[in-house]
Order: sequence, then structure tokens, then C-alpha cells
Amino acid sequence: MGADDRTYGHIQSLRLPKKFDNTPRGFAFIEFTTASDARNAMESLKHTHLLGRHLVLEWAEEEDGGGALEKMRGRVREEVQAGEVGRMMGFNLASGGRVADILGDNE
Repeated sequence: MGADDRTYGHIQSLRLPKKFDNTPRGFAFIEFTTASDARNAMESLKHTHLLGRHLVLEWAEEEDGGGALEKMRGRVREEVQAGEVGRMMGFNLASGGRVADILGDNE
């Protein structure tokens, strides 16, 4: 991150999610090495504009020990059972495919 890294604190990790076509989704996840570095960056950048757009900064929510992941898996399982995800992925449940086969579960 160069000069910005020294200005706002030390970055431990940076993730830029991309769409299926490999274009950026328009947001990033940044983890700082210390909470004070994160607070400093948040305070310093909260009124910043980048390429004509106002940066929207939000604190990440605390992880709840895997509950969110289980909730997401349940939602995907429901969509697969409804046929939506399976069709998008090219699976045909009508021809004998199982939800577990699509999700990679050993149910």
C-alpha cells in the first residue's frame, strides 16, 4: 500500500472481491494489525472521495463462531432444493442428482 500504509497504519490483509467476469465488485475488506491503526484509518478516511466517489467505510461485524456460515449454507441448501442454484451450476436434480452431491456434503 506504500505511503498510505505508513499514513494510516499497517495493513495485515487486503481483499478485493471480484465478479465472475473478474471485474472488481466495488468494495474491499481491509484488516489492520492493531485496533488503533484501524481507528486511525477510519477517522482519517471517513470524508474522503476517490475518483469522484465518496468512500463508504463500515466496521466489520464480529464473527459469531460459525453461525453465519451455517445460516448461509442453509440458505444455499434451500435454493439448491428449489432448483435455482443447481440450474445455474448446470446440475439436473430431476435426473437423480442429490443436494449433497452439489454441495459436497456427505449426508
